[in-house]
Amino acid sequence: MEYGGIFVKTFSRYKILGVDANEQMLMVAKKKITHADVLRANFTEWSAADEGRVFDIAILMGGLLHLTDDHSLESVAENTHESLREEGAFVTFF
Repeated sequence: MEYGGIFVKTFSRYKILGVDANEQMLMVAKKKITHADVLRANFTEWSAADEGRVFDIAILMGGLLHLTDDHSLESVAENTHESLREEGAFVTFF
């Protein structure tokens, strides 16, 4: 199964929003998960809660490796927390 295939199969029945600062990554995501919405945004600055949205789960795939300072890490943690429903889950892998 190619990279992302497990994700697509597992979450195909859910509404998905892919967020990335890189337009090329969003294009790849949209090709692999055709039913997903995509948004170009920097996850150290963007919070779904700022738009009145919240999610059951947030999955960060490799994004923590790009954070080079404590402020950025704290921003991601705060924005993710704000973007989740109470009892929501945050899953990340490096």
